[in-house]
Amino acid sequence: RVPPHPQAPTGAHPPVVLVHGIATSSARTWGDNGWLDLLADAGRTAIPLDQMGHGSAPHPTDPAAYDRLEEELLERFPAEPVDAIGFSLGAPTLLTLASAHPERFHSLIVAGVGANLFRPAGA
Repeated sequence: RVPPHPQAPTGAHPPVVLVHGIATSSARTWGDNGWLDLLADAGRTAIPLDQMGHGSAPHPTDPAAYDRLEEELLERFPAEPVDAIGFSLGAPTLLTLASAHPERFHSLIVAGVGANLFRPAGA
């Protein structure tokens, strides 16, 4: 059980941001697999976010737009710190955001990242 964030109202938990992997959507990754229902049953506010080019997020055709992938996602976070879960591409996306904006996160879970994420370049 996650303790409430120090800035959250007593008895409240921070919202949970969920970020999917490549070539899918939040609806498929978090809805179809029951994660949204589990979080609702636990009394948590889930915020499933589609990454740029996926699901209901913008689908720019200019490759340069994807240089802002992480920042575009962060702009859709709530103002308060969140618990966040990232799967596959969602994991490094959230790790990048958490390293640049630690104040926006209460906790972070990453899954499905593979060993290469933690290997030095060229290893």
